[in-house]
Amino acid sequence: VGRLAVEVGVSPDLRPAVGIEEETQRARAAGIQGVPSFLIDQWAMAGIQDDQSMTAFFERYRRKREREKSE
Repeated sequence: VGRLAVEVGVSPDLRPAVGIEEETQRARAAGIQGVPSFLIDQWAMAGIQDDQSMTAFFERYRRKREREKSE
């Protein structure tokens, strides 16, 4: 996943995990209900995805961020 993010220009946030309980609470608050789930800012994608779907997810996020910067 990190490789795909970098390929489309998104820097992956590889911060170390905090405690399991804290992560579980944070995930629930973000609407995550299953694993694996991917969360970028407030964008979530659940389930196992192929490379094409993940790349599209990262590209949509990157375009959104670029639009926000230009506003």
